[in-house]
Amino acid sequence: VTIKNGTVDISGANFDERNGIFNFGGNVAGGNTMTIEDVKFYGDGFNSYSVFWIAKSADGQAPNTLNLVDSKFELKNLAEIGGFIKHPSAGENCSAINITNTEIDIENGARLFLYGAYNIKDSEISFVDTTGEANGLRQGQFTIDNSKITISGGDKGISPRYANTVIKNGSV
Repeated sequence: VTIKNGTVDISGANFDERNGIFNFGGNVAGGNTMTIEDVKFYGDGFNSYSVFWIAKSADGQAPNTLNLVDSKFELKNLAEIGGFIKHPSAGENCSAINITNTEIDIENGARLFLYGAYNIKDSEISFVDTTGEANGLRQGQFTIDNSKITISGGDKGISPRYANTVIKNGSV
């Protein structure tokens, strides 16, 4: 699935707290890809477990992939359990999340990234929590290349699960 060249408003969306607004990859064989390219997302006040929920494949083998490319996300006031990207677990077959030349600005959310294998390149990410229990980059593996990530508020900034997290090329 590819969403390209547009604007998406998710303000006021109300979804089951166990799913995401964009939920893909479950109940089918793995190897699925969703690409968001040159899209502006915005939202203020929505109730969902996450914006992107990347389920494990039905066979539990082949990972799925989410690509965020040349896009901008401006999100405010996520539900108390709300997050941006969530994958159900970490490990060998976790999904790849590729964020390239993308700006993500989240204000008042509980979670930014949870589980998965993240490749963040040439991007800027700002996550401001006012819920008090926020998790920034958590329980995944992260490669951060030439990017700026600002996390404030909450109790966890970057807490990777695997030793192979890499921060390089002037990233902060």
